[in-house]
Amino acid sequence: MTSERYQKLRQLAKLMNQQNITGIPVTRQLLECFDVVITPEENDFLLKMGRERFTFEQAVADSNLTKDDFSNFLTGMLKKGLLWSEYAEDGTEYFKLAPILVGWFEIYLSDGQETDQKKEFARRVDELFKFWGKFNRFPARNLLNMRVGKGTPHKQIFTATKESQEKKSKKVQLNRKVDASDTQIYTAKSVFELIEKYGDKNEIAVLHCFCRQWHKMVGESCAFDYPAESCIVI
Repeated sequence: MTSERYQKLRQLAKLMNQQNITGIPVTRQLLECFDVVITPEENDFLLKMGRERFTFEQAVADSNLTKDDFSNFLTGMLKKGLLWSEYAEDGTEYFKLAPILVGWFEIYLSDGQETDQKKEFARRVDELFKFWGKFNRFPARNLLNMRVGKGTPHKQIFTATKESQEKKSKKVQLNRKVDASDTQIYTAKSVFELIEKYGDKNEIAVLHCFCRQWHKMVGESCAFDYPAESCIVI
């Protein structure tokens, strides 16, 4: 990776970090993941468009491509998860830069394909998470929290428990009051109602699990032997 390439990918990573509630450390290992997937042309385009949403017509006007060529170019970035689309109330489709994680990382492996490029991406992701793991201890973790935030707010987490997991759980005594006033536990019936509501609108997708796909392509199978295609996006 040339110095110019590194700096442009770093600019893009910083921009994408601003698209999420919590940023992640922009390290060389992260940019090496970017490098195997994002082309220089895509990098330049995404930097040019910035964080604001845009329409297809606006993007074509800012490019040097024909409509057909740009359509293929745009589709490629959507498939990689670098751009996300959304519709306004009047039906106009807009596109915007995706965040990093949770973001384009998951989308890139969500189709279940195991190409050479995706395998190399998975290998680099594996190295990235092992590198980050070295900092998940005091005092490095505390410094990291102050710099990039403390992770996803609890109200955005959905989870299911399994008997085998519960048996392995440990009790941690905090000896202090924890404020969870805005926390709400939804019953299974409520979740089914959401699935029916968004299913009728064709706004539900089933994807390959990012974690299982990544581990599979570095030679590690799922510890629970769950199917790879099991992540639901609503």
